[in-house]
Amino acid sequence: MEDLFFEKIKKTIIEHGLISENDRLVVGVSGGADSVCLFHILRLLGNSCPLTFHVLHVHHSIRGGEADRDAAFVQTLCENYGVPFTLVRYDVPAFASAHGMTVEEAGRILRREAFERKAAEIGGGTIVLAHHMNDVAETVLFNLARGSGVAGLASLRYKRGGYIRPLLGVSREEIVEWLGKSGFSYCSDSTNEDCTYSRNFIRNKVLPELTANVNSRSISHIFELSEEACQVENWLSECAKKCLDLYAREEKDKVILKKEMFRAESEPVYRRAVKMAVGKLPGTMKDIERVHINMVCALCSKENGKRADLPYGLTAESVYDEIIISRKADRRSSSGEKTEMRSLPEPGHVIKFGNMRFLSFLESADSTVIRGGKNENVYTKKFDYDKISGILEIRYRRPGDYLVIHPDGRRKSLSN
Repeated sequence: MEDLFFEKIKKTIIEHGLISENDRLVVGVSGGADSVCLFHILRLLGNSCPLTFHVLHVHHSIRGGEADRDAAFVQTLCENYGVPFTLVRYDVPAFASAHGMTVEEAGRILRREAFERKAAEIGGGTIVLAHHMNDVAETVLFNLARGSGVAGLASLRYKRGGYIRPLLGVSREEIVEWLGKSGFSYCSDSTNEDCTYSRNFIRNKVLPELTANVNSRSISHIFELSEEACQVENWLSECAKKCLDLYAREEKDKVILKKEMFRAESEPVYRRAVKMAVGKLPGTMKDIERVHINMVCALCSKENGKRADLPYGLTAESVYDEIIISRKADRRSSSGEKTEMRSLPEPGHVIKFGNMRFLSFLESADSTVIRGGKNENVYTKKFDYDKISGILEIRYRRPGDYLVIHPDGRRKSLSN
């Protein structure tokens, strides 16, 4: 009997040129349904297409005995089918705490590190991940909520760099159904039910509500939108690269944009060019959001000397007919006053300022939860979001600064 699910994925692999004969693959297998499905698909594919794959399991040191169970399950699975297996252990919570980031973000960084190290060890292998259609829908909604542009709609692709995702065109429901029919067991991760994590909330609450009450094909429709966005993103990136070739130049620790660019190019193109220009110095465009692009674009009409603070310790400055993007130093005025300034990060993100780290987050006004650890009353401050206009900034005190200490408007000066 023909296995329609397997044939569907095999067709996807061929159409997108994901795997060729004699490829060396590093396969991330957590033990969950998605990655176990990927394991068996590749194993079956190997019957007709000679390939070598090596399984990598990352132990995050988060779920105690459950995590140990998953690692043992994957190891046994590999032993049963004679597949090479590597277990990598990380203390993800400790890494997250040390680097001022969420556990989710720390986990992604460390997993990527493990995958790429193993790929290099086996001679430049391709890394295979088990993302599927539901993950695409989840990521699109997550990025939309955070303020992403077109790039955020196209973030998960069948192939990007050294990573491939053969399951991207099938749904979670199809995966679970196929595993059940085939008699393949898998593990369940209890943390996937914890909706305090943003992605879990979207996965467990938002997507089911959309499917049940808006359109039963909501997930596949969002996936189709993402595929179209990939095409738009590719075109826009090419246009932006040509734009930068014409209107930008790089110097040591600087990217310089000609203001002429903003008059000569269409808005979508120059906005993407700005994002790419800002991303050149840190080597990534992650966390460069719409608000940052708006600030740089606004400098086109600002007088000489006006500045905007950007992620990764960068600043953009209007200098006559140019906008100069550079790394910030701990600047002081002629009077010795520290003038460094940073924009408050998007909710859920962390920035460094001096020897401090700042995390911003939003919560309901009637919430009793105060985040800040043991010294939460000292280090956690709340502000009424509805009363804030413009962009919040973090800087050192300046002459003339004050606090409003009473509802009638009475003030208290802040002395240095």
